[in-house]
Amino acid sequence: DGNLCCICTDAGAHGTHVAGIVGGYFKDQPELNGIAPGVQIVAIKIGDSRLGSMETGTSLVRAFIAAKKANCDLINISYGEPTIKADFGRIADLCNEVVTKHKIIMVASAGNNGPCLSTVGAPGGTTSQVIGVAATVSPQMMSVEYSLREKLPETYFTWSSRGPTDDGSLGVSVSAPGGAFSPVPNWTLKKTQQMNGTSMSSPNACGNIALVLSALKARKLKYSPQSIKRAIENTANFNEAIDHFTQGHGCIQALSAFEYAKQYALQQSDLFIDLKSTEGRGLYLRDIHSITPKEVTLLAEPQFHKDHDNNEKIKFEKRLLIRSTVSWVQTPEFLILPNEQRSFKILVDPSELPEGSHYGEVQCIDSQCMEAGPVARFSCTVIKPTILSLEDNHTKTYDKLTFTPGQIRRFFFAVPQGATWAKVTIKASGVLPKRMFVYQRVLVVEQQGLKTASNEAYLWLEGEDTHIERFDVVGGHTQEIVLAQYWSALGESGSLSLEVQFHGIWIETQGQSLMLTSSEPVSTRISFPIRYEKVLPKAVLAVVKKRLLPSSSVTLPLHPERDCLPDGRQIYGCINTYNFHLPEAATVLTRLVGFDGLLYDSPHEAQFWMIYDENKQFLFAGDFCPEAVSISKKGKYTVRVLFRHDNIDLLKQVKNCSLLLEKHLPKDKQISLPVYSSIQDALISGTKFPAKAKTYLKDQTDIVVIGPPPESKVPKDLENGDVLSGYVVYRNLEEGENVPDGVPKKGLSKPLGGCFIDFLPTFANQPAKKPPPPLTVDETKSAKENYDLVLKQNAADYISMLITKKKMDYAKVLLEDALKQYTDFLPVLETNMLYHIKDAETTKNYLPIIQAADLIISQINTSELAQFYGLNHDNAESDTVKQHDKLKKTLVKAIHSKAEALLETYLVYPNKDYKEGFLQTTTELNKWVKNASELSLKLQVYQEKLRENIGAALKVLKKKLETENSEEATRLLIGLCEELKWDHWAINKNIWLLIQYPTDYLPF
Repeated sequence: DGNLCCICTDAGAHGTHVAGIVGGYFKDQPELNGIAPGVQIVAIKIGDSRLGSMETGTSLVRAFIAAKKANCDLINISYGEPTIKADFGRIADLCNEVVTKHKIIMVASAGNNGPCLSTVGAPGGTTSQVIGVAATVSPQMMSVEYSLREKLPETYFTWSSRGPTDDGSLGVSVSAPGGAFSPVPNWTLKKTQQMNGTSMSSPNACGNIALVLSALKARKLKYSPQSIKRAIENTANFNEAIDHFTQGHGCIQALSAFEYAKQYALQQSDLFIDLKSTEGRGLYLRDIHSITPKEVTLLAEPQFHKDHDNNEKIKFEKRLLIRSTVSWVQTPEFLILPNEQRSFKILVDPSELPEGSHYGEVQCIDSQCMEAGPVARFSCTVIKPTILSLEDNHTKTYDKLTFTPGQIRRFFFAVPQGATWAKVTIKASGVLPKRMFVYQRVLVVEQQGLKTASNEAYLWLEGEDTHIERFDVVGGHTQEIVLAQYWSALGESGSLSLEVQFHGIWIETQGQSLMLTSSEPVSTRISFPIRYEKVLPKAVLAVVKKRLLPSSSVTLPLHPERDCLPDGRQIYGCINTYNFHLPEAATVLTRLVGFDGLLYDSPHEAQFWMIYDENKQFLFAGDFCPEAVSISKKGKYTVRVLFRHDNIDLLKQVKNCSLLLEKHLPKDKQISLPVYSSIQDALISGTKFPAKAKTYLKDQTDIVVIGPPPESKVPKDLENGDVLSGYVVYRNLEEGENVPDGVPKKGLSKPLGGCFIDFLPTFANQPAKKPPPPLTVDETKSAKENYDLVLKQNAADYISMLITKKKMDYAKVLLEDALKQYTDFLPVLETNMLYHIKDAETTKNYLPIIQAADLIISQINTSELAQFYGLNHDNAESDTVKQHDKLKKTLVKAIHSKAEALLETYLVYPNKDYKEGFLQTTTELNKWVKNASELSLKLQVYQEKLRENIGAALKVLKKKLETENSEEATRLLIGLCEELKWDHWAINKNIWLLIQYPTDYLPF
């Protein structure tokens, strides 16, 4: 009936495992039960199998809608991704809306990107109304789940993400056990499986909250998502040996949280006070320039549900005590808060704090209910970095760093102005037995996500092992480096040393690409503000960039049920279509300009793309995190992109959104650019930059000139607007450094001590469209003959136009008259053949085509033509050569059309005469073409098949299908297989026809 059928299948065992932690129920083995075995579970798949189970904006929004329809009390999200901006974007807004408007408690994993600070992910660690859960591991878990030889004190998994967020919020609400043996799907052939991650701690906390809700419901006690969050945070078990960034407010305690919620159900169940500054949800002083005494304005405002009684709003007034948990934050004592926003100022003075990380809170406490603890909190984080000086040569070394299992050492460095990269060296000394250490670094930079600003490595070290890493830095910001012994790595012998060394090559166009053209070299000034450096420039072009504009854009309402928000807002989709062509197999990457890296913090619900071949076969899909894909065949391709939102005006803004297509050049086709020491040398292709590294002293400057690529190396398929992109690396690579063989899957990254470079090829001015050739007079002919020639040509041209426009009745009448008048004029005879070819598309009568082709062939002296091409002709542009080329083209077209007509007739009336006629015609045709590939595919196959060269026919089809997805070739192959009784192959290919040649594009 045309209805959409949605079939959900597992993308893995993860969801079943998570559900088992929340509410697994084993009647006969209750020790295997989940936290809340009586819960009713609604399973909603958000992991898109096309993306390897990555969540999408579309799936998340549909999940929220389904959860509301199912009247869920709790949502657990054991998913998450890094964001560029915390608590921002369409998905973040909808998460907060689910909680505040629809009163559904949302619990989510904080992330597995620790142990550095500011590694929490969305939505769990970055979204205001979501309870973000970190992962703890207890001595009992160590013994039973992980079979450790020793029982260690309670700690946190090394990988558990830490706060704060970029806007200063703590990030982690509470923590819970982050590992479990839990049920998995039967297809795994296992009863249970051990998994760990904040994906496991989140359902543990969710199950505990379910127990609290169950007890409150049973007693008919009031609660709200905000009162439950306050209850679990104010009663969590805080481990004094662990910082706030790791554990939040501590490990969840279900019984204590229930007692709290029960005790304060009457006074505080609807209480929610939003406390923030004029700049964000918290205060985060991290970079050296910001660590000064600062007065901050805080805003406190009560928040009520839309259905809250107005009389209660009028009566609302709280007399709040304001407290600071640390001496370096000073606050006023009191705040009277009616139903309005009120402000007060605090003073943050970090000047006397030692190096390292520091956390404090401003807490608002109800003076009439002080024992309940804070009703609102404002987080304050200060990072005091180590400042390196010129005397230190911008280098810092730490020796004899000892570690115990799970121990974390944090180092913060103020990146010197002018530094562009750093080198970290980690050396082991006497480490036995071999054990795992974790090295991680994070640099918090505005508008830069965690994926581009961090890196981590799990290092198995023993004896005197060494690990070296070099990475980008940004001057004026604070770089965190963490060394930790993995929580389960037993052993304490030996030590590590850490050396951090900053470097810098300042490039005149820092942060931008150098622009190179075909005719002009580009020069840039380099300087060395940090220390001496060795320079050996290298410039390479490795990517062709094409900017595509939509060929069409359609905005339409989406599914009326699963794409309609609970309050009735209809979600619309804007589908943009882009087209591109590949002359050969290639690795390509598609980017939606401005949307890279945006999922939870995207202004739209989704930006999802799918690539199809010209037969509408689905090939690849992607979303906010694009990766290159390998397209194995030449041809035309289509990219369809979906944007979603309930605001049509917002979707109008993306109707003309451009798509950047990056085609990666293989290593052997990348273009090395010449490098010179002066512009003069570059202009005459003179002396190049020395082949050996050149040493520059601190503050020295120089000019480096990059020349354009040799014309012979530039790809021939470039078009106007295309750009060749690559990189220039100035620094001398040290021993042991590897240069990647090709472009990374995520595209080019700026090299250390270098920059991007773009080459804009210039094309010769395209000639204007040629006007029709002027009428000429052939002096060898009379005026009447010249006049008749013009009439005949115009008649042929006009009738051809009618045929092209499918005015067949008009064309037929005029053609009959023209054939009577101009019986031997080739253009008219060609028009006659064109008419019968078009007519046969509907009538399936091919005999007139044969007759029309024979008329053309009879007018051409093939012997003279063959003799002409048997001779060498010095001037290929002479009029004589052009005339013969035109005549040959006409002959080949006629013979080819005749062969096709004979074949189609033979397939309907398979008699010997048609078969022999076809074979004789193709034999003649092969004399006039350079190779058989100039024939249509059907002619190539049937001339071999009818000569009983089946292997040769299969070879033709194989070659065709290796280079492009051809439905015609596939169907011809199926026909051959059926005739050969290769039924298994024929059946397989018939089934694949549905996938390879669908009637329409896949739905989003």
